[in-house]
Amino acid sequence: MASTTIQAKCDFCQKTLSKKSLWRHRKNCPNNKPLAPTFPPATFKPEPSITITSFTDKDRKAVDTQAFIQTIDRACVVDDSAISQTSCLQELHDLLSKPYTKPILWRGFTKHYPLPGTPSSISEFLEALKRYQIKELDVYDYMSNTDLNYKVSLDKIIEHFAKPPGSVHPLNFLDIRNYFASAIPPPIFKADILQLAWRRQEESVSKSIPQKFPLDHADREFYLLSTQGSVSTIHADTAGVHTFISIITGSKYWYIPRQLGLVTSQTLASFGSSTPEVYQYGWIKIKLSPGDLLIMPPGCPHAVFTPENTLAFGGTFYTLPSLGDSIRALSLQIKTGDTFSNEDLSEQDYSNFVLMLSRCRDLLTPTQSASISMGADWQVQDGSDWHATGQRNILSLAEEINCDLEKRFNLSSESLLQ
Repeated sequence: MASTTIQAKCDFCQKTLSKKSLWRHRKNCPNNKPLAPTFPPATFKPEPSITITSFTDKDRKAVDTQAFIQTIDRACVVDDSAISQTSCLQELHDLLSKPYTKPILWRGFTKHYPLPGTPSSISEFLEALKRYQIKELDVYDYMSNTDLNYKVSLDKIIEHFAKPPGSVHPLNFLDIRNYFASAIPPPIFKADILQLAWRRQEESVSKSIPQKFPLDHADREFYLLSTQGSVSTIHADTAGVHTFISIITGSKYWYIPRQLGLVTSQTLASFGSSTPEVYQYGWIKIKLSPGDLLIMPPGCPHAVFTPENTLAFGGTFYTLPSLGDSIRALSLQIKTGDTFSNEDLSEQDYSNFVLMLSRCRDLLTPTQSASISMGADWQVQDGSDWHATGQRNILSLAEEINCDLEKRFNLSSESLLQ
């Protein structure tokens, strides 16, 4: 019988240590050095650059942001092999049924499979919020000289979008919860392990029995409302989620490293949001137009430029085959915070992982179990707040899963993932 002591390999020197000591070794490992930037292979031609016409303000922040977009744009190459393109529901289901490290793109998805209940224009969206008596929205304003994030009244937002595009400075509304009907695409809903874990908490489907955990299908769906010239610098989405985005009106340029994986995520965790030049294999640029559907894997670094006023719909989810990748992304965010993601981890994020690991562990294959136990490698700080409690609970479940793997299959995590 294999030992129950959890072992793991250092990503930088391949030395095998106990998982409890691995985090300190990685930090001080002599091979943990910044990656030297390299040029893409000569067989790939540069992506045509976009024309930026919305930066008319000579403010230092506007100039710096324009320089960032131009830098990342110059690093882009045309490489169709870096994207998994599909136009078939079964193929999309198959892609989500296994771990994946390429963004998934379906051109014109909503033209064939409309998203029910979503507004068709920015004006319709804002009018609906006014009818719901929404008073204000949170905005990200990179040109602000004080707080980059603040609240704006809905009336001022309506006035802002009524002005000619390019005549006002860019505003990015990134924290808009879906107040409309749930519109998650069916293959994504079917693949979502968190939705399954929520349902496994209930013991009855009888309408006469109150639900213990009322479901809100739209809880992890959102809208993005952006004016021309809005920019999001490099980041990964919070808590190791998969993210899907569909454009309703307008367009967005999505910048993604040409090669994704743990090393790419670690590059973001090391260098932060404004250094596209350090990614070894360059970038790809995806222009999203109305109807397009983009899906990103866990821990995917990306930056976004909005060339025109745009409304987009999106959401987050988890899949069983990629749950280990989600935990690795969570680990990087725990260790590096806002260097890795532009959102803070919440108590609900930790609760979601505890729920998935406890309610769905019977569905895990040996390889999936090994991936999860190897991914949970952070050091919990002392304390009893929800951060520390949530992290300890996840680590405890990951260790239980590893012990189950060794007892049931006489296998170690390392042997499965070599």
